[in-house]
Amino acid sequence: MCISNFQLLLLACLIFAQSSTAAPSLIQKACNITRANVDRQQCITTLQSQPRIASATGMTSLAFRILQAGYRNSTKTRNYIKKLETRSPRGLKECEGAYDLIIPSFRSARDEIRDKDYETATYDLLLAGTDYLSQCENATAVYGITDGVILRGNTAVEIFTFAAYTVADSLDES
Repeated sequence: MCISNFQLLLLACLIFAQSSTAAPSLIQKACNITRANVDRQQCITTLQSQPRIASATGMTSLAFRILQAGYRNSTKTRNYIKKLETRSPRGLKECEGAYDLIIPSFRSARDEIRDKDYETATYDLLLAGTDYLSQCENATAVYGITDGVILRGNTAVEIFTFAAYTVADSLDES
């Protein structure tokens, strides 16, 4: 009886070890970003810090979880900008406008991945991570905005959009 309990415990440990190492390899694939200048280690650290992303078991679930995190993060950043804007509006209107375009891009990309329309999903993510995000990045540069929450929000958008882009692109190839 002790041997079979030991074997059961050993089997459970092996299964747990395999499932806990699957997510990092998926995350590493998601962070093999070639379309933008995203720091790979920062991408890995960011995605691994999100428990739902870190527990993804396949590329499709990874894409959905990255998009959900990107949507939540962008919404929080935009809400922060809106509150800040009443006190110091210079340049923040541009950031708010950028986030008003970025947020729906995460939702539409999610719907497109669900429908297996990977090409359109990657297009939406590319727009969000480049054209839309650059509106806020340019405003922070022109108006000297150094608010850490906004700057970190911009970095997170870049990571989430391009990691999701990389995953969606790999789904398109399979």
